[in-house]
Amino acid sequence: MLILRVFNRPLFAIRWRPLEGAFAAVGSQAEVILDISNDEHDAGRPRPIDIEYLLVTVIPSLITLSGV
Repeated sequence: MLILRVFNRPLFAIRWRPLEGAFAAVGSQAEVILDISNDEHDAGRPRPIDIEYLLVTVIPSLITLSGV
């Protein structure tokens, strides 16, 4: 059975690269994002990004889909 590999990585690993890149970009700016989110919340406006929802719902769902 032939498994497609690019740069010695299985196909399923390559499929997740854009998402991994997006999380890395957001993570590299975590302090700024949290500051902005807290400022918006303190001003009585809705938070621009729901970090808790991402951590509790989105990321576990993606991990389950990946079979990790």
